[in-house]
Amino acid sequence: MAEQEKLDPALKREFLEAQIEEMKVHKWLESEKAGHDLGQACLLDWIKDHAADFRREFIQKKEAEAFARCSEERR
Repeated sequence: MAEQEKLDPALKREFLEAQIEEMKVHKWLESEKAGHDLGQACLLDWIKDHAADFRREFIQKKEAEAFARCSEERR
């Protein structure tokens, strides 16, 4: 079973929405620097250059949140 299939649907949706937002911000910033819309190529560059880091950071954030909730429940 693929890792994505194991994800809770709400968490999967949250991840995808956050990733899309990051991609849009990246495209906007890079297009502003260039002085014109860089289009889909900029989004593909984000996937190549940043998607793995984004995914890792998202997972780390969710694990930290789960740990904090667990710690709070034990008190």
